[in-house]
Amino acid sequence: MFKKVILAVCLAASLINIADAKGLSGIADKTSALNRYSSHYRILSPRSPQEAAKAFEKYFNAGDLEGMLSLHDKNIAFIPSPGTQLNQPDQIRQALKQFLSLKLPIDMKVRHIYQADNIALIIFDWSIQGVDPAGKQVNLKGTGADIVRKQMDGSWLYLFDNPFGTTSSNTQ
Repeated sequence: MFKKVILAVCLAASLINIADAKGLSGIADKTSALNRYSSHYRILSPRSPQEAAKAFEKYFNAGDLEGMLSLHDKNIAFIPSPGTQLNQPDQIRQALKQFLSLKLPIDMKVRHIYQADNIALIIFDWSIQGVDPAGKQVNLKGTGADIVRKQMDGSWLYLFDNPFGTTSSNTQ
């Protein structure tokens, strides 16, 4: 724990130096950058399947695309809609940008987590509701079935991100 605190302080100091180099001179600019970093650091490495789900929700609600992508295993399969599987990083980035473009929070409720060794299945209910930037009413919801895999460093990353679970492709 002590080593993590020292590492966080050193990295925060480095971030402030980078902020200086980029011309972020005001204390508000530096504080904002440090707060963004601190929030990212706390959930950088989910240590359980439950933490992975919480991290995804937190990054989504912060509009943090890079944070969301950091939760992906290198072999991720993203299923943005029933019957559609994406494996290429650029495709996944674009699909996630579409969800984030709604500028609405996601509410996720984990129903079950089933774990076998270093693989876990997360069953969860989710919803995105509100009015998007274009003024359209949004009411998206589903029951997801995601799979996360424990990494060598003990963190858990998404191997399958499947927000619509077993929904049939002809019902969407």
